[in-house]
Amino acid sequence: MMAVRNTSWIDHHRYQNYLNGLDTKAQTIVKTIVDHTRFITSLELVEMIKRSLARFHQLFERYYVFVPVGKIGSEHWLLTQIAPLMKGHLVSMIEGDNDDRWLDPTIPIVVIDDAIYSSVNMCCHIDNYRYQRLSPGVTNPWYCLVGVTSSTTNLQVVHEFGATVMADLDLESLQSGTLFGDDEYMYDIFGCETDNVLPVLFEHKIANNFGSYQFYHKIVATPPNRSAIDRITLDQVRSTLNGCL
Repeated sequence: MMAVRNTSWIDHHRYQNYLNGLDTKAQTIVKTIVDHTRFITSLELVEMIKRSLARFHQLFERYYVFVPVGKIGSEHWLLTQIAPLMKGHLVSMIEGDNDDRWLDPTIPIVVIDDAIYSSVNMCCHIDNYRYQRLSPGVTNPWYCLVGVTSSTTNLQVVHEFGATVMADLDLESLQSGTLFGDDEYMYDIFGCETDNVLPVLFEHKIANNFGSYQFYHKIVATPPNRSAIDRITLDQVRSTLNGCL
């Protein structure tokens, strides 16, 4: 079993109380999850995204950047943090609506986010833009640049949508299905919706049942802090990216 990398995120009193309410099998699983857990601060996440972007820049000098519309999330905040590194590379930004502009099909589209778990969100982005447009037929290659992924190859967004995933940290070996294998038990006891659930939590969020273990909410020393994300607006994201064009 791996040693705990960082226990600063744990409220050890709450953690012990949580363990006391579980049977022996569940206690063993929880201890294994905690021992493998990666806690990632917002500053660390930004640096991870920068490294993924640097790898991408080794392949492409120009690209479009995809900006989701609707609810502001970590992907918007991350775009504002790494925008200076995009200057001189960014061709244009596109948004997740029925944008009818013509795109040069040889230029890749980049979508940024903190993590990929089941890849459903990434699939929705590409599906909405590639197939739900008023003028469908966008064939540009898509690149998903993230800090953490459950895999770079064994994902729906790769197999069905042809996207390429670039991540600073690949935790495929730590997926719930790989570590424990008992899908029914993991769902009944821990609410894991897929095998792709990872032992990772960020300073700004604990992912849902498709991505992370919900018992983290019961044992963390400090609740997730979204303040930096909640302060920005879509107009600010657009303005920041326009400065890179």
